[in-house]
Amino acid sequence: MFARLRWFIVLTLFVGGGISYLDRAALSVAAPLISKDLHLDPAQLGIVFSSFFFGYALFCFVGGFASDKIGPKNVFTCSATIWMRKTVNQDEKI
Repeated sequence: MFARLRWFIVLTLFVGGGISYLDRAALSVAAPLISKDLHLDPAQLGIVFSSFFFGYALFCFVGGFASDKIGPKNVFTCSATIWMRKTVNQDEKI
């Protein structure tokens, strides 16, 4: 029973990581459309992409630190919950 649950969790984390990787890869493919839609020149688009990747790199360290302090299971649970809630609520108006 627990072995099946463990592999289900591993599969879920793998799929989540894969989706996250595809999101990062799709950003460069969508660059011309983003640039045209938001009227950004190449320098401004570079700043947008740099800020995105800087935030990603920063939270790698934050996640590692949090894993050391509160444990990886808690970090995975919290990050997956936050990701799920943000994904579900992305169409709401602010």
